[in-house]
Amino acid sequence: MFGVFIFCTCLVVSVCFLLNTVSAARRLYVTPYDVYNNPITARNFIQPPTRALIGNVTRFAASRGLPMNSTGYVVNYQEYIKNMTSVLATGDVLWPTFNFLNAVNLVDVLKFLNSNDILVTDVWDYVPGDTDACGLGQTSGVCEFKLNPSQKEALNTYMPDRFTGMDIGEQDGRYVGRYASQLPVQDVSRFEQYVNMFRYFDRMSFDLGDKLSVLSSLYMPHYIAKPGTVTSIASETAQGLPNAQLFMSFCRGAAKQYSAWWWANVSVYNRFGHKSYPSDPEGGTSLSLMKRLMYSQIMYSSVYASFEADWTYPSNNSLTPIGRIQANARKWVHMNQKNIGSYLAPVGILIDFLAGWTPPRNLYSGVVYKVWGFTPYDGGDHLTHAVLDHLYPNYADSSYFHDERGFQVPTPFGDVVDSLLSDVQLSHMLQYSVIVVATNLCPSTSPIGCASIATCLSNYVSQGGVAVITSTSLANLGESLLGFSVGRCQEYPAGTIVNGTSFSGKESHPFNSCAVDFSACANCTVTTLSSVNTNTAIAWEVAYGNGSFVVSGTPFGISNSPVVPLPIVSSVDKHLPTVYPLLNHFQAQLANVYAQNVVTFSVNNANLTYSVSSVSSTQYTVSIFNPTYEEQFFNITSCLPIQNKAELHIMDDESHLPEYLVPGVDRSKLGNNTATTIAGASPRIFSISVSSLPSSTCASLLPKIVPPTPRSGVMLSIHSSERDIVSSLLSRVEFKWMYDSVIVDWRTIQSLSQDEVSTIRRYLRLQKIKLYVDLTSGINLYPDMRMVMNAPDDYAKSLNMMKNVITLTNALGGSDVVFSLHIIPENYESASQAKQEMQQTIANISQFALQYNTTLHFRLVPGRLITLADMEAFVDACYDAGAARNIKYAISAGFAIQTVQVNCHTMLFLNPRRCLGS
Repeated sequence: MFGVFIFCTCLVVSVCFLLNTVSAARRLYVTPYDVYNNPITARNFIQPPTRALIGNVTRFAASRGLPMNSTGYVVNYQEYIKNMTSVLATGDVLWPTFNFLNAVNLVDVLKFLNSNDILVTDVWDYVPGDTDACGLGQTSGVCEFKLNPSQKEALNTYMPDRFTGMDIGEQDGRYVGRYASQLPVQDVSRFEQYVNMFRYFDRMSFDLGDKLSVLSSLYMPHYIAKPGTVTSIASETAQGLPNAQLFMSFCRGAAKQYSAWWWANVSVYNRFGHKSYPSDPEGGTSLSLMKRLMYSQIMYSSVYASFEADWTYPSNNSLTPIGRIQANARKWVHMNQKNIGSYLAPVGILIDFLAGWTPPRNLYSGVVYKVWGFTPYDGGDHLTHAVLDHLYPNYADSSYFHDERGFQVPTPFGDVVDSLLSDVQLSHMLQYSVIVVATNLCPSTSPIGCASIATCLSNYVSQGGVAVITSTSLANLGESLLGFSVGRCQEYPAGTIVNGTSFSGKESHPFNSCAVDFSACANCTVTTLSSVNTNTAIAWEVAYGNGSFVVSGTPFGISNSPVVPLPIVSSVDKHLPTVYPLLNHFQAQLANVYAQNVVTFSVNNANLTYSVSSVSSTQYTVSIFNPTYEEQFFNITSCLPIQNKAELHIMDDESHLPEYLVPGVDRSKLGNNTATTIAGASPRIFSISVSSLPSSTCASLLPKIVPPTPRSGVMLSIHSSERDIVSSLLSRVEFKWMYDSVIVDWRTIQSLSQDEVSTIRRYLRLQKIKLYVDLTSGINLYPDMRMVMNAPDDYAKSLNMMKNVITLTNALGGSDVVFSLHIIPENYESASQAKQEMQQTIANISQFALQYNTTLHFRLVPGRLITLADMEAFVDACYDAGAARNIKYAISAGFAIQTVQVNCHTMLFLNPRRCLGS
């Protein structure tokens, strides 16, 4: 092998040694989020704006476009922006359609916006597959818009940082509803579905200039953000869309993993109509839901928030109730900016990277319990749903009920979740007190390796985390997770008595449970949590280092058979049945884990939703939302000693309006806001002061975690059998952390079409991957290429093949080709003659390579004419024969153990900038 190739290794985080001192069960990561704390930011193709530029408080988008006249000029824009930012005071972020980019005076407009600190984000109205006639006067609505070079140059020149990207608007929903089903349903693996989705969004990214803002409509922002061309990730809430709380958990998780900001907006639409002033104020989303979702977005630490439309009356440009709510929210943010704090999400829900998971029903496809648009849920997908439904009860009701239930649901353990995919790094995992492996992790059909996530999980637990995992994922990981192994499984009927620390009683449904052997882990202490038949263990706590695994012997923690008749049909105003619910004992174990390791504050009412933000080690903010239409009791308590509680009052000048609530609600039950009650459909936010954190009994603050820098100078070798370079790299989901270069065999590129060359070149450029092409396997004298001149026709053909590889390498964006020598012919040619002819050939090839700015890396291979000791003299002879000074040494590990010194022309070994002996 060439160099050293490492795959699936969990990078060790630099702060790990500090975490050994964190012993309290509830671990709070209070460091404010900043994309530039994530070193992957520098490796991404696009870097988001800095925190200093965006600001430390939530900003507000307050316009969907600028006024344009029929001749293509943006008109009165100075007055328009002043009115938006100062007179109406609704915001300072512009959220326009692509039409403004066609403006004749675009440059002047951009200069003005930039100088007045106006952000331009999420430039929208792109629809794939529609007409591409998008110029002035060609369309007044959506189209397949393509950012042209002059528009891209203007944005990069005059708003390089304040322009945050073109809109990927609700396109994950469009993909699931319209495009995914065009794949042949039979025998399409989840990896193939991932590649298909990548191709869909890569084309979109290309059209839109590769600087993007994602406004997702399903829970799939990770796949759009992973390529590194996204500056911000958002959810559109309300409308016909999924639960807003989980929506943001997926957006935050994706942003933290792949380095982007997050934001959100609230739609004026729902399934049944839309709100419009003055024509239909009672249509669409109610003002009460819009208001609650707006304040929840603020408390989620969104960089900006917005309503979708209708801030002003078209007749006189005065504020509508929607505009007043947003203007009041903006004022509230500036009044309370020192008390808002950073949102705390102490639970990470871990989902397999290739799951393609979406909620059990959605607006776009009309099907239920499907992933990637059309593949039926497996056990791991049902587990994901069941775990999320436990944390956010009945979240799948979202958008299906006239009374708006489901958009914002009660949170018995708090609104505490970030949703992560399994390419997550250890440095990100350590920010969570609990990780729940709520998935079929690393199934046997996956081409993605499992060793890395197993190492990350063990390191996470050793540093004080609590990880919940079921036996199927444990079996998939094999013995790479501390040597744990899964044995024989047993089926148990409904009514089986389970005894344990968190639950004792009958299981409502039949289930399977498997034996797990922990004996290979000498440093583990195993305690049985649940058992059946008095002594057969089915769940364990495994203490390891400073943390613990909570292991369920059940394959997925759910019933092993459907508990409702199939097939399931989704209907409006009807709850979607859960097909495979959590088992009673597993649900109780999860609840116990959350109670002991997550819940620091409580509002003591399971009908309410609440979240917690951190201002400092002794000051927190508790946000309470009442999703019901009845007055509810609350009492903020904490395991921390509360010293003071003060409400951050939210202005209310709209609750008397008819459109404040959906039709049919009994207003008499809404009640009032008092010291101990919260009115129906209302938000309330409190600043809480506590005394110093106890040393161990309640909670501890995690130190700031400094992730390791992604490896540089480390190369991945793609086997010659892997002819699809992009798919091969996509299967290496941690590539960006582990490598910065790739080496491919010459055969891989030899027969590429022009379109394939363009695709690969683009991917390598966007991923900042340095390409090396290796001729070694083909320079073999026979049957492929020769460097001696004993057969003129074969020699000429060989030269052409080598030159063709150099040309193709250049076309792919590469400038590095690896070559070697070959054995000498058996007859008629001495070793010295062979050396001389090879030196002349190398001189010829190096001069050709010079035309393409290509470096030739001379790789030594055992038995091919020369040794390491001869190398310097051989290369000098190549120079004497007329070679260009573009030859470097490529020393393999086998030669590196020798003690021979070489004067470096520089060699390609581990790090292409270093040389043996330097």
